[in-house]
Amino acid sequence: MIVEQMRLARRAATRFPDASRWLWTERGLQQASDWRSAVFKASLIPVGETVVDGCCGIGADLLAISRHSRVIGIDRDAIMAMIARTNLTSHGREVEVVQAEFPAIVGHAGNSWLHVDPDRRSHEHNQQDRRTTQADRFSPSLVDILPLARRARGAIIKLAPATQIGTDVELDFQRGWIGCVGECRQQLLVRGARAILPACRFAALCDDPFAPEIFQTSTDCPAAISISPHVNQYVFDLHPVLYASALQSAWANQHALFPIESPAGYFTGSAQVLSPWVQCFRVLEVLPWDERRVRSWLRGHSAGIVEVKKRLVEVDANLQQRRLSQLQGESFTLLITRHLRRTVAIVAQRVSITF
Repeated sequence: MIVEQMRLARRAATRFPDASRWLWTERGLQQASDWRSAVFKASLIPVGETVVDGCCGIGADLLAISRHSRVIGIDRDAIMAMIARTNLTSHGREVEVVQAEFPAIVGHAGNSWLHVDPDRRSHEHNQQDRRTTQADRFSPSLVDILPLARRARGAIIKLAPATQIGTDVELDFQRGWIGCVGECRQQLLVRGARAILPACRFAALCDDPFAPEIFQTSTDCPAAISISPHVNQYVFDLHPVLYASALQSAWANQHALFPIESPAGYFTGSAQVLSPWVQCFRVLEVLPWDERRVRSWLRGHSAGIVEVKKRLVEVDANLQQRRLSQLQGESFTLLITRHLRRTVAIVAQRVSITF
């Protein structure tokens, strides 16, 4: 037991600043919101509200919400409810945690806020513990959660980043995606949030959850944007949360950036854009993707470590990075992608950004 807890705490250390203070299970760690995302979500709930945290798991969101509001945790798993209670006590919070089925226990919920994190593992046809992005297979399903969320004073429903929902849902909820540490962590359906202006959808970077970067639009229609006929002086890889939210074109439009081949790929521009929303690369050369030709260029320029990234192509970036890199020499980045219907290798160097 102690060895298992130490192993899980090491895994959780990148997501929780005090991972050794928590009790963990394998499933609980996989399902839990990372601490930055939990703190950001808690900030959306007006201070002093009563909150029901359905499917609370090991208690990450429960603890974050308890710092500002009265909260009750619910989980159908008696062991998980006990672990959540213990985790909150170890952080100095005495919170009621009930072992019960959600949403049946909640009733009408009209006087409370809701935070719900449904189980996204399929339990059908021997597929237990396989994650699903289909909302009708969540437990409880989104269909069961939505009526309760619509009647509540406010609601936050946590979904997988790739979960698709019906257009009717976006009439009643803001749809948002949370990113941190270079990843898209979760998708949210939100009603009544105090920290976000009215918008159809938003993206939030929570590396600092107390001062998040938020980008939002008042329409759910992707921005029209022209494909660039040229690879300009700089190439940009936008944050995964922008791609997941389909807001990359809207963000790029505001910064005079254009897709090289498709809005799902890299963008290009004639000036640096220094922002936590993008990785910026200065273009040195654009070559047809041919390993021998690319290797020759790199050796001719005394290349050492070569970072390889890809979009829109089926290339094993890790394999190419190992094959093209040497221990000594200058660092380069190779961006392999499509341009004018050809596969190309854009040789570039990172533009360092400090925030």
